[in-house]
Amino acid sequence: REVVWSKYRLEDMLGRPVRIFTIPNNKDNYPPVIDLVREHYLACAYIDGGPNREGFDLYRIGNFMVASGEISDAYDWKDELRTGNLSLEFLEGAWLYETSHLVMWNVPQRHKCLTPEDLTRRFETLRDISGGRLWALRRALSVTDVREVEGGLEFGLAGKWPIGVMSRRLSLRVTGLPAAEECRAEYVAGAPSQGQVHDIRRDGADWVVTADVAPDTRVRIKAT
Repeated sequence: REVVWSKYRLEDMLGRPVRIFTIPNNKDNYPPVIDLVREHYLACAYIDGGPNREGFDLYRIGNFMVASGEISDAYDWKDELRTGNLSLEFLEGAWLYETSHLVMWNVPQRHKCLTPEDLTRRFETLRDISGGRLWALRRALSVTDVREVEGGLEFGLAGKWPIGVMSRRLSLRVTGLPAAEECRAEYVAGAPSQGQVHDIRRDGADWVVTADVAPDTRVRIKAT
């Protein structure tokens, strides 16, 4: 009931999929539930952990509890995760999964709750150290069959979306286009329903294209 029925009850109430299960309280709760979690969820957040790096386990995602008080000695969390200690060097090449309990001005338990001011400071710090470049990545699709075309290139996307994915917007970095002041991107095949190219901008010698994509989509990017 706690692992499965709650998921579908919440989905009925919210009208949205519930895709991630988070282990409550302590690590002792992981072994009894993980088989059910694998059957009904896309991922599972663990109790301990910091930045999730290459090769991370989707069913044991490192989870840091953001709080206004001191980091609890009961968990395996590093001091580098404190808001005042966050650095791009520590986080580069990784992604964070973070949770908190209550967010309110007078937090009753500072070791697991935080104030709105501290939450705002957390987001501002993450944005500042990254230069505003915050990205979420799902490694379900891969770029394939890259071809040169006149004034640009074409590529396809292969793979399969996991069940429950709601946002199909990805940002792709393109290297090797002819020098140009502007570029345009367009779908050649397989455009998602109501899909669109949201943004294309220069980043040094590269172009970063943000668009709605799906398996078997084919995109053409050309200098203008």
